[in-house]
Amino acid sequence: MNVRILSAGLLIIAGTALRAQDTVYNSFHTGIEVGASGDLNITETIIATFSIPKHGIYRTIPLRYDNGKGTTRNLFFELQSVTNEYGRPYQTRLSWQGGSVKIRIGDPDTLIQADTPTTYVLRYTIQGAINWFDSPSEWEPYAELYWNVIGTEFEDVIQRPSFDITFPNAPENRIRMRVFTGAYGLSSSDTVYGGSKNVSAKNAHAVLSLSSNHAQGTITKPLMPGEGVTVVLNVPANLIHKPPFSVALIRFLKSNLGFLLPLPILVLMGLLWYRFGRDPYGGPMVVQYDPPDNLTGSEAGAMIDERVDQRDIVAAIVALAVKGYLKISVQETGHFIKHSETSLIMTDKKPEGDLQGIELSIYTRLKKKEVHDESDLRTELGPHIQQYKDAVYAQLVQRGYYHASPQAVRAAWTVGGLVVVAVLAIFAGKLDPVGNPLPAIVGGIISAVIVAIFGNAMPKRTAAGAKARALVEGFREFIRRARGQELKWMEKKHPDMMLFESYLPHAIAFGLGDVWCEAFKDYLQKPPEWFVGPPNYPFTYMMFSNSLNGVTSSLASAAVPPRSSGASGGSSGFSGGGGFSGGGFGGGGGGSW
Repeated sequence: MNVRILSAGLLIIAGTALRAQDTVYNSFHTGIEVGASGDLNITETIIATFSIPKHGIYRTIPLRYDNGKGTTRNLFFELQSVTNEYGRPYQTRLSWQGGSVKIRIGDPDTLIQADTPTTYVLRYTIQGAINWFDSPSEWEPYAELYWNVIGTEFEDVIQRPSFDITFPNAPENRIRMRVFTGAYGLSSSDTVYGGSKNVSAKNAHAVLSLSSNHAQGTITKPLMPGEGVTVVLNVPANLIHKPPFSVALIRFLKSNLGFLLPLPILVLMGLLWYRFGRDPYGGPMVVQYDPPDNLTGSEAGAMIDERVDQRDIVAAIVALAVKGYLKISVQETGHFIKHSETSLIMTDKKPEGDLQGIELSIYTRLKKKEVHDESDLRTELGPHIQQYKDAVYAQLVQRGYYHASPQAVRAAWTVGGLVVVAVLAIFAGKLDPVGNPLPAIVGGIISAVIVAIFGNAMPKRTAAGAKARALVEGFREFIRRARGQELKWMEKKHPDMMLFESYLPHAIAFGLGDVWCEAFKDYLQKPPEWFVGPPNYPFTYMMFSNSLNGVTSSLASAAVPPRSSGASGGSSGFSGGGGFSGGGFGGGGGGSW
């Protein structure tokens, strides 16, 4: 085992050594022009020689930095051009990776022959890289450029690194520059002040010059992979203007546009709901003793929440039983662990014009067979649930309660809203200065939730529908309170099994089946004709109520659509790096491909 590990380690080291010979940077010169606005115009002139044929090089520049306080700072990048020494443009492709921009340079259909020095001139603009220090300490208030002119994650040797920086003219006694050279985190450095010329900086391994508006440096030793150069330049604070609040706000918004996406979505969806989804006033809720317009239990349940759920479908099956089209049988199986099983037994009764909508659809499906156990119901009812829901929605539209199916309206608004959110999230991600997808992803998810909430509320009832809903609410309240003062009213109506059975489907749709059974406990001395309970069990209203709950649960579980059961590939990329030497912005790395 140890021999294998040693062999693998030697192979990795050998592979790394071979990879290091692929490219040599003959020179790497970084030119930076610091404008009075604080913008950086950067020109990098790179001469590379490949030991084997290559398409070109890539350059990775970090743009997002952690400030150590739980937030990040973003730089704004704009590529101006990538050319050779004669100004002829190269083919480029930009991508965003982990807060860095990666510039791939070269033609994928063309190889540059080995041992051919090739020049690459990159010009780009950076905004937001200047720091200001307004409180005087050992140095007067100053503006600072803290820039990694060459990053620490280049994969190959850089033989002749150098830099020059121009900036607004300043008194030489009020400017200074510190230069770091070496691996990441190196603390040794050299500092020069204005008026210095060709100073030999031993710690930085460089020759440095600093005049009133120009800084220069030539590194006197090649940079090995993992080594870089960092420059810290201080000039009087008044020479470089702080961005005004408006510019800072725009930069903040660009960096956080994705996080802000839910705000306009919330306002937009609120306005759309107010205009297109808000129900007209249907009047106050007053207790009603009958369902309005002879609404069936399924229709009344759907009017409450604008949805056809499992309780509404069970209510339709119970309504078929009450009307004499089937019987509901509950039998217990098992010797030690009892289990109730529900089956539906069809009768010989033919439709008499009292069936419509969901009740007619379910009856048409069930009449093809005399007895249906729970397994049958899963295969016979489950696959057609959407058909039954559509039948209820169609009845509500036919009654004039809605202009269109609530389910279709919800789907249209939700899908349309999600498309808009997706487009805006993509747009916000494109505007992010560092291509960070996180703000757009988080903002998009929150916005999608907002769209879903408002989309569910978009079905709009007509004036007749709003009034009917208020009446249904009153009828539900009657059933809910049937054990109290409403008993006096029921005594006036001579309550009997017929009244109990007529409104039982409504009670089930409202989730108040237990309440309704208890209200009629004095009349539930024997089972309804359509209910066949377990043998050897005395019938009581509580037994019937418990059995009815079991029936509801069994039928609801059966009335669920069955679940359906359900190329590998790879991706290639171009390795690179990011980071900086000794701190600061810029830098990054690069390689060949």
